[in-house]
Amino acid sequence: MSLKDGSFSIESHFYSNIHSVNIVLIPYAYTIFNMSTPAARTPSRKRKLLSVEEKLRIIDRISNGEKASNLSREYGIPRNSISTFKAKERELREFVHNCSQSEGMKRKKMRPANDEELDRAVYVWFEQQRAANIPISGPMIMEKAISLATELNGDENTFTGSAGWLYRWKTRHGIRALKISGEDKSCDDVAAAEFIPVLRDIIESGGYCPDQIYNADETGLYFKCLPDRTLVSKTEDRTTGYKQYKDRVTILVGTNATGGHKLRPLCIGKFQNPRCMKNVNRDSLPVAYNFSRNAWMTSDIFKKWFHDDFVPSVRSFLHWRGL
Repeated sequence: MSLKDGSFSIESHFYSNIHSVNIVLIPYAYTIFNMSTPAARTPSRKRKLLSVEEKLRIIDRISNGEKASNLSREYGIPRNSISTFKAKERELREFVHNCSQSEGMKRKKMRPANDEELDRAVYVWFEQQRAANIPISGPMIMEKAISLATELNGDENTFTGSAGWLYRWKTRHGIRALKISGEDKSCDDVAAAEFIPVLRDIIESGGYCPDQIYNADETGLYFKCLPDRTLVSKTEDRTTGYKQYKDRVTILVGTNATGGHKLRPLCIGKFQNPRCMKNVNRDSLPVAYNFSRNAWMTSDIFKKWFHDDFVPSVRSFLHWRGL
């Protein structure tokens, strides 16, 4: 084998025939066919992440006299990782203390909040409200967080609150939503089902189009009522009821089948001249107002609404539609 002009030249002589063959291989080809195949690389070991609970358990077992080598084999982690856990014992326990106990123990990484003081203040307020059995919603938490951030940071406050901040705060503290049990109002499903063919016959016999078919319904509006869902910590399996404010008004709303004509809502309160309507032109309001002793719908109120509001409004709309 000889080196000629930067190439490897290999001479092979075949004595069975009087021939000589010169084979010239370029360097990279020679490397492919002549160099020994390198040994296969040893696959790197997948990094194993332990939860805070497992790390604290290892620390406790080390404190009780167990060997780090035995724990290293049991958990499948290097011995220097155990030394790191031991060195960060105080940080681990503070992290669990600042977070929800159960949620903090499940975490694998300690990622504190950007503003830990604000984070703790919001959680303390949250715990106080839940101790008083007050329902809490996400917007309420963000509003309180903004208020607390202003108190803590003053003019230097840059916290504005966001859905992302709320999500991370709830994750850190193990906050979840829980339904508050309410009352079910029964209705006559049988009578409703029986009326469907009757209504269909009325529509077909009268030749009414969807613009001429209206539906109206009333509902109670408890304008001081708190939410029926609340955010709770991991330690709360259920939430008890609380006394709700019963201040209410009745609202009657209606529209036609196409949704092209929405009727002006009717609001029924308890007082003929409520304080909030003092010196207010009621004709300029977006709702019609009436009153009864219990703020309920009565036959007299419905008849007045039907003749004074419903009929003129529908007649005007149908005239505009050319019907």
